[in-house]
Amino acid sequence: MLLNIFKNFLRPYVFTLFLAFFALVLSSFFYLVLPISIRYVFDTAFDSVSSSLVQPSPRAFYGSVLVCLGFALTSAWRFYLVSWLGERVVADLRSAVFSKVLTYEMQQFESLKLGEILSRLTADTVLIEQMVGTSMSMVLRNSISLLGGLVMIFYTSWRLSFLVLILLPAVLLPLIGVLRWTRRLSRQSQDAIATTNAYAGEVLQGLITLKVFGHHVSDSKHYNASVEDAFIKAKERIFVRSLLTVIVVFVISASLLTVLWFGLLLLHTTPPLLTSGALAQFLAYAVIVAVSFAAISEVWGDIERGVGASERLLELLEQPGEKLSVDTYEKVAGDIHFKDCSFYYPSRPSIAAIEDFSLTIKQGQTVAFVGQSGSGKSTLLQLLLRLYPVENGTIFMGAKDINDMEISNLRAAFSMVPQDVQLFSGSVFNNIAYGSPDATKDAIYNASKMALVDDFVKKMPYRYDTLIGERGMKLSGGQKQRISIARAFLRDAPFLLLDEATSSLDAKNESQLHNILQDLTKDRTTLIIAHRLSTVKNADKIVFMEKGRIIDEGSHADLMKKSYDYAQFVKYQLIS
Repeated sequence: MLLNIFKNFLRPYVFTLFLAFFALVLSSFFYLVLPISIRYVFDTAFDSVSSSLVQPSPRAFYGSVLVCLGFALTSAWRFYLVSWLGERVVADLRSAVFSKVLTYEMQQFESLKLGEILSRLTADTVLIEQMVGTSMSMVLRNSISLLGGLVMIFYTSWRLSFLVLILLPAVLLPLIGVLRWTRRLSRQSQDAIATTNAYAGEVLQGLITLKVFGHHVSDSKHYNASVEDAFIKAKERIFVRSLLTVIVVFVISASLLTVLWFGLLLLHTTPPLLTSGALAQFLAYAVIVAVSFAAISEVWGDIERGVGASERLLELLEQPGEKLSVDTYEKVAGDIHFKDCSFYYPSRPSIAAIEDFSLTIKQGQTVAFVGQSGSGKSTLLQLLLRLYPVENGTIFMGAKDINDMEISNLRAAFSMVPQDVQLFSGSVFNNIAYGSPDATKDAIYNASKMALVDDFVKKMPYRYDTLIGERGMKLSGGQKQRISIARAFLRDAPFLLLDEATSSLDAKNESQLHNILQDLTKDRTTLIIAHRLSTVKNADKIVFMEKGRIIDEGSHADLMKKSYDYAQFVKYQLIS
């Protein structure tokens, strides 16, 4: 998993990666040279026989200062490059994951919660940024320092080095087990946080429903329980990290004291087996080894969390999605044919939403679908747009199976006014332009006037530049729906889908829009779902549905004569 992150997202920046590695090697070099400069300061300041202080060497001092300066400059260069890489990789990763999620098919969202996806885009990417921009650099730098320090302590004193080798397993053996434990707990902690965010997202999206039903106490308890579970998981992870710190700090400190003790013994043998400068150099390298080892063990937990985060993000990237292309365009036209279509929602596999459905809609024809809620009317539109795949049967447009069409071309042929209008935080103008981002201002204003948006926008403080709030919370239901209708006017597509297009409008505005919608449907193939008799009675054909099947079809007048069930439905269900 981690290799995929580096392969796919660091490859474009291989030169910067090379420079960062070069800076890391240079800074590690200066870091490892520091103890040698310290040794020369000691050895030139003390007499090798009597160990008495003599005149310190200015050359040794100035050389040490230059080494410190080189270490400082290369460390800063390394820090800048790896931090840049961390930010760049996370930016690219966020863009890639978001773009991928937008291609998911609708059935994939039945198992993925939006709050969890947002958690992965935020919390998980922060962990990866920390891993790439800080933790990996620290591990590499301290690994070089650790290996270099081990080599140099052997070079400085082989006697003390054997003592270090004897003490090393006491650090490594418990460390390996604790690190494995940390990785498992890190993944559990991140999953718990994602679950908490997902629940919070669902509750906040249904805030009105929560308030109406007085559910704030119950939802608060549920959220608090979820937060508490995430806290318990985090507490376990913190405990293990603390245990790791205890082991590493104690064992390393005890090992350094042991080495110092034996080093002092070697210093006072006759003749001395070690000079004061060599002991200082050895201790400096021992400290470098100890600090490097401690740093690796400390940040390794962050790397484990980053690995867990990368696994969760790559799970999103590896999900199959729709193959979209914006480079090709093919005009979509002709009759629509549903042939022996059946469909079951993945969440309701035992109940057919559409069953053995066959229907022909002529080009330019207006067809209305009516029936009880749950009869499959909206599902038909979703299948036509390939939001869900037809499991059995085929849908043709002209002579071509829609599954053989490039999906972007297919959807470009449709305008749609859905029952549940989705608006975005921003201005009225931008929300209308959503129907056709390349449209001119005049086209947007004309569409607005045709959908009667202009009537209420004139009364707003900043007219078309007025901000409407998240999900259009500053607008009424009717105003939202008129903006949605304006989008459809602006898109000007050959196929028009109206799913309860005037359901939120009052009688006056619905009557006004009725004539405009009739103009809009001219020379277009129009599919209508509505509960208003005035909307459906003038359709060229009405399809009366029940439980995913066609009960009858024909004009309103014909169905009133030949279908008792339709007549009863009109009497008791359709709004006049």
